[in-house]
Amino acid sequence: MLVQTPDMPALGHEMDGQTKVFKLVAEPVRRKIAPWKSIDCWGFNGTSPGPAIQAYQGDRVRIILENRLPESLAIHWHGLEIPYAMDGMPYISQKPIAPGAQFTYEFTIHQNGTFSIIHIHRCSK
Repeated sequence: MLVQTPDMPALGHEMDGQTKVFKLVAEPVRRKIAPWKSIDCWGFNGTSPGPAIQAYQGDRVRIILENRLPESLAIHWHGLEIPYAMDGMPYISQKPIAPGAQFTYEFTIHQNGTFSIIHIHRCSK
């Protein structure tokens, strides 16, 4: 059963064999937070917060992240048991993703549950 995420679209995916492939674009977005107020912020695929990534325990996922932000970044996947190299800790488990660059995260989902998993690490010095 898919998780209901009000005000957050689900991110579509393609299949590459048995792997779910998601394309995630980090970019500036404009977000309406009240009928009279909009803000400029960072998000993914035109939304903030970003879209929901729906996967099941046992799924192999590949998330191709393109950075269209003016600063380097990395994504840390809170709560997921994943390989160290995919953990997204800048300068610790991976190099920051520079503006205009891409990074591919790939791992198998080992546990079930609902996670608020994405945490963007800004990597400017």
